[in-house]
Amino acid sequence: MEKEKKNRIAKGFPTYLGSEEMRRVSGILRIAWSIFKIAFILFFIWTIMKWNIRKARKSLERELIRAGFPRGEARKISRVFNILGDQVGSFMRSSLTFRIRG
Repeated sequence: MEKEKKNRIAKGFPTYLGSEEMRRVSGILRIAWSIFKIAFILFFIWTIMKWNIRKARKSLERELIRAGFPRGEARKISRVFNILGDQVGSFMRSSLTFRIRG
C-alpha cells in the first residue's frame, strides 16, 4: 500500500484523486479549460486587430480628405484596409483549421 502511494505521487497524481474516473474527469476538465483559454485569447486578438484596422481606415480617410480628395474617393481608397484585414483574418482561420489535402 505504501509503495503504491509513493508511485502515485511520483507519477504526478495527487493522492486525493484516487479513483481512475476522477483522474479522467479532471483530465477532461483541464483540456476543456485550456481550449477555452486559447479560444478567448484568439477572440481577443481578432477584436484588437479589427479595432486597429478600423482606426487606421478612419485616419487614412481623414488625411485624404485633408489632402483634397472627395469623401467618396477617400472611402474607396480606405477600403483597402478592410480587404487586407479580411485576408489576414482568413490566413489566421486557415492556420487553425485542419485540412486533409490530397
